[in-house]
Amino acid sequence: IAAGTALYYFAFVVRQPKVRMSSSRFTQQVFSKMPSLKSAFRPPIFAFNGHLQIILMQIMQRLDSRKDIQFAREHVPLKDGGEVALDWAIPPDIFRIPHHAPVVIILHTITGDSVDCVQAIRSAHKAGMHAVVFLRRGHLGIPRPTPQYNLLGSTADMRVMVDRVHRKHPMSKLLGIGISAGTGCLVRYLGEENLSNRYPFVAGACVCPGYDTRLGLAFARMKHGLFGFYDWYILKVVKRVFLQQLQSEDLARMPKGTKECLEARSLGELQENGYMLEGFDSVEEYVDNTNPVGVASHIKTPMLALNAKDDPVSQLPQFIRLSVRRVGCTTEGIMCGQYNLFRVPA
Repeated sequence: IAAGTALYYFAFVVRQPKVRMSSSRFTQQVFSKMPSLKSAFRPPIFAFNGHLQIILMQIMQRLDSRKDIQFAREHVPLKDGGEVALDWAIPPDIFRIPHHAPVVIILHTITGDSVDCVQAIRSAHKAGMHAVVFLRRGHLGIPRPTPQYNLLGSTADMRVMVDRVHRKHPMSKLLGIGISAGTGCLVRYLGEENLSNRYPFVAGACVCPGYDTRLGLAFARMKHGLFGFYDWYILKVVKRVFLQQLQSEDLARMPKGTKECLEARSLGELQENGYMLEGFDSVEEYVDNTNPVGVASHIKTPMLALNAKDDPVSQLPQFIRLSVRRVGCTTEGIMCGQYNLFRVPA
């Protein structure tokens, strides 16, 4: 049995990442300095299935004491009465990071917060960079002052937060990292900014992106097989995070669309009915102003996207069509749970 398992593991599990990138000299130079994209992906033998990687990720997150990560929160009020926040990660004493060092801006998952970003924060500190997590509406752990929320983020809100970072670190270069749902806002933001010949970030990275968020595409793969469990679970958490506060109020006084979102049976159904809660007058306006693919072709900022082949959201056809400078793809490691047995530094 052991010999058969080992044979299967090395024959069908261990894989080289598939890298798709432009042929520019710049891209080739960057790729030559990233050994992690050249080394084989070797997941733990007890967790080489994508679903097992998710279980492992949950276990590892609960075992992580995170004593080395402390945050200083900066609340940012918005013109419409809403509120977002910047969670500045305080570097441990062993890291002496100068004020003018680059700042890594991290955009969290669909229902996440700063705690979910600790690995990216540690990597930033080890590289001598500051790290800050952009907390979207509804992710501050307190009741929202206004009903409006953003399932995948708002570029308007992001511009306000980027401006705050510029004020605090005017001499620092900015880099962006989006994780899962956070990648949608990052790609959309860079596309809109680059289209207007503005280049606030020197580079960006997307981990487990969900590119095309048009209705019927964003969560289409979650309807099948075991992926349906993720749809059910994430929908449950989304309702708790964004709608629980409103649910205690009289339905007649709730914003239009709240009742439909509360009764949604899938993430796709919630997305279809939630455009009014996100401040749009129609589904078409919502898609036109939030879909990352709509402006992705305008991105000139160097980008890296990491995909797992078995990701329930980010399907490969979307992944291939997205016009970015460079894209890396692992073969397993569903929904950000990419644990490699032999990690090679980037």
